[in-house]
Amino acid sequence: MRLEGAGRSEKKVTMTIANYTGIGNTKVLLTLVVYTLAQLSFSSDSRIIVSSFQLRLPVPSFRRRRRRCHHHHHYAETGSISTSLLHAFPSSSTISSSSSLSGGRSSPVIGFIDAVNNNNIDKAMTYVAVDTETHQNDVEFQYYTDTDFPNAWRNRNELERNLRLREDVTNTNNINNNNNELIIIDHDIYDAETKKSGIAFHIRNSKKMTDNNNNDRKGAAFFELNDDGLIYKAFIVKESNSFLDKSGEKSLKVLKLASDIISITSPSSTSENILSSEDTNITSTTQLSSSSLSSSLSLPEIYFNGWNQRDMSKAVSVFAQDVKYDDTAFPKPFSGMVALEKHLNICAESMPPSFTFVVDDKIDIGNKAMVLWHVESKSKELPYTRGCSWYLIENNKITSGTDLKEPAVVKSGGVTLFVDSVLSKLQDEPGRIVPIIVWTTYCYVVFFSEWFYGLPAQSFELRTWIEVKNLSINFFLVSPILGLPFSPVVHPGLEGIFNLLLSWAALFVGFLSDDRRRKPNILPMLPIVIGMQFLTSAFLLPYLATRSKEDTDHEGSWKRSTIEDVSAVTRVVAENKLFPVMMGLVGSGSICWGLFARVDEFGTFPARYASLVDLLRIDRVGSSFLVDLAIFGLFQGWLVDDDAKRRGMESNSPLIVAAKFVPFFGLVSYLVFRSKLISSTIDDDESS
Repeated sequence: MRLEGAGRSEKKVTMTIANYTGIGNTKVLLTLVVYTLAQLSFSSDSRIIVSSFQLRLPVPSFRRRRRRCHHHHHYAETGSISTSLLHAFPSSSTISSSSSLSGGRSSPVIGFIDAVNNNNIDKAMTYVAVDTETHQNDVEFQYYTDTDFPNAWRNRNELERNLRLREDVTNTNNINNNNNELIIIDHDIYDAETKKSGIAFHIRNSKKMTDNNNNDRKGAAFFELNDDGLIYKAFIVKESNSFLDKSGEKSLKVLKLASDIISITSPSSTSENILSSEDTNITSTTQLSSSSLSSSLSLPEIYFNGWNQRDMSKAVSVFAQDVKYDDTAFPKPFSGMVALEKHLNICAESMPPSFTFVVDDKIDIGNKAMVLWHVESKSKELPYTRGCSWYLIENNKITSGTDLKEPAVVKSGGVTLFVDSVLSKLQDEPGRIVPIIVWTTYCYVVFFSEWFYGLPAQSFELRTWIEVKNLSINFFLVSPILGLPFSPVVHPGLEGIFNLLLSWAALFVGFLSDDRRRKPNILPMLPIVIGMQFLTSAFLLPYLATRSKEDTDHEGSWKRSTIEDVSAVTRVVAENKLFPVMMGLVGSGSICWGLFARVDEFGTFPARYASLVDLLRIDRVGSSFLVDLAIFGLFQGWLVDDDAKRRGMESNSPLIVAAKFVPFFGLVSYLVFRSKLISSTIDDDESS
């Protein structure tokens, strides 16, 4: 089956052979040589070809392995939100679905997808099981895997965050009449007894909603539900949108060459092949000796078992004569049993005999079936070989089949989501280009330019690192004020600038409510605020350019946030009035320290000012502090308007004006006297 896809990950498969079959250094070298030759032959195609193969191997033997989510980390180490099944789709999108066959009952998953398609993430999350800390109860949320992403989402918060990020992109695109990708369900498979649901779908451009879907991407999703009908496991895989990933036959040729070289150079190849053959015979004998066992297998499992035995006549016996089979690693589907068997034989000849498909799970409702699988070599799972296949069945024969495999090595979902998010926000608010331009200029001037004061960062000047260490020891002036013996003597003007800058950066903790459960940002704010204590503007400016803006309700009014919607850190620190008071005192004390401290060493103001100027002319670090202070002064007000909106404050109040235009002290005043976030319980009482 996966034969069609056999061309997809030749590079990865080749490397995997070396890793899992005990090949010595000579064979590894030969394998690398073969792959290098393939790259020279196929140019840029070769890398993608290699990844294609991994998916396109045939499917597993008749032995099934139940996947245990808590230790198969890479089983659930993906997820793609940019084109995920769980895309947030425009409210106008529609889902066309074939009728579900399970006593006429429709899968509960349909409600989840409908809610996501309509950008109603609150409702969508009601279809997802709750979290558990122990993971001992199978009915609790365990993982949500989208193979476009490098890691699975292991709890509800991670899943909800990604859904809302995609929702933000979709909503922005809708406002600007841009394109969105839509998920259209082709088949809905639901087994109410096992509580498993499968969905075959395709992804379509919202501006090209026509019947011609030749350019649509196919996908499949496999869900497991608990007793309450809530999703606690999910696996989503989609067809690549690159024509380079449909390299098919080229990948098989490279794999065949690598497999032949490895077989010739391996001293234990004969015994290994014999062992593999014996294992296969044992499986075959077990199957043939019991008709009841054979009858207990689904058609896809019989197919996989035949493929693993390299008995292609048996493998294709479960297909109709006019079967349509689409291995998405190949440019075109295969039509007819004869063409499919020929393809399977070519694939089998191209890959090592130790490669087998293992079924992880299945849904079989008679006229439809869906299978989760992965590829192993000598009972060891090969990386990037998970996949999902679905089948249509008539008269006990498979009439249609489709194979989909996870992307190999590169998981672009997160990058795609980031790019989509930034581009949509730039189009909606062109002014966001300003912090991007300033950030780019800042990084070049401060870190790399040769003409700015002092030496660039790549010079690794010893004096610079000593200065950074000394300033860090005197952080917030605690050590020099207490007269600690290890406190170094630093120019008070430089100490004052440094600690004023850090206290100012710390004030942005007061805006942690800008990143919360119902309004996540593509760059989380808490790590940004922490990073600002080290690289200040280098962290602040990207956040300002990429953050999500506050949303409005259906009447166009700004939605007020509630204290329950923010994290515990935000409630304890960011909403605490004492924190900005403390930072205001540190900043004020830093100014005084720079003007009046260390009189014996640095003299009165004229003398210390002159010595500070001389120091900054040769000091890249100190000079960059002044640049940071200027950037903070220009951009401190960028977060104030949205913060005031979520608190229900008037936008033209003197407090807000001061926060936007009075550097440092205006921000301190705003954070001390601004309105509190309301409680949802109070809001509910008022509504009632």
